[in-house]
Amino acid sequence: MTTKARFAVTVLVFAIVGVMLDPHTPLGTAIWGPMPEDGPAPSGPAMALFLGVLLVQAAAFGVGAGLLLFGFPAILRLLRDRARARGVHLALVWSLMSWVPHAAMHETAGPDLGKLLATEYIFHVTLILGAAGIAWSLVRGAQAHPDEPAPARAVAPFTVVAGPGAKPPLRQVRSELSRR
Repeated sequence: MTTKARFAVTVLVFAIVGVMLDPHTPLGTAIWGPMPEDGPAPSGPAMALFLGVLLVQAAAFGVGAGLLLFGFPAILRLLRDRARARGVHLALVWSLMSWVPHAAMHETAGPDLGKLLATEYIFHVTLILGAAGIAWSLVRGAQAHPDEPAPARAVAPFTVVAGPGAKPPLRQVRSELSRR
């Protein structure tokens, strides 16, 4: 089985697990506790919209699991530094997989301010720190290789085509600017 196929199977399996962890399911209730009695009870269009959010969160949970198991080599190739690549890898995995437990804790917190505060620190603060770590790693990676242009696919959704002996686009722009 190819890595792409294993990734796809992992995404599907863990997306199903993500749905099963919702606090409205028996497994979710066993993990997160019961829903508050005094909470709102959505119906009609609101219920459909909440189901849509659940499916997006479950898909993110699955993609995060696939990235956890198969994504590190690609991130390492991009960043070329094992420590920064591992940090970015784990921050991306957390930013994808944390939405299922994050939403469950919000839904089951009810009037319990302690649980709400725990949710804020466990998820909100760590997601902010993870995003800052990703930004720092990308900037440090660019500073470590200032003369190398970024891969065209990482910068834009199109490929830069150049003839034999052509300078990479960034170097070409720099040399044209220095002539002026």
